[in-house]
Amino acid sequence: MKAGSTLYAVRDVPVLENRVYATAEDARACGRGDVVLAQDPESGLVRNEAFDARLITYDEGYQN
Repeated sequence: MKAGSTLYAVRDVPVLENRVYATAEDARACGRGDVVLAQDPESGLVRNEAFDARLITYDEGYQN
């Protein structure tokens, strides 16, 4: 997929929205990343160009 035009960007957001933390302090210290949604000019598909799978940890605190 070629680099496309950015549709939306937000920085430093929690990487897991379904994660339950034991304390408010743990929640504030959660893993964070960026979202940069861009649309491919040829296919029209939208993806997060800043996605980094290394930031995601599924453990017993993840609730889906």
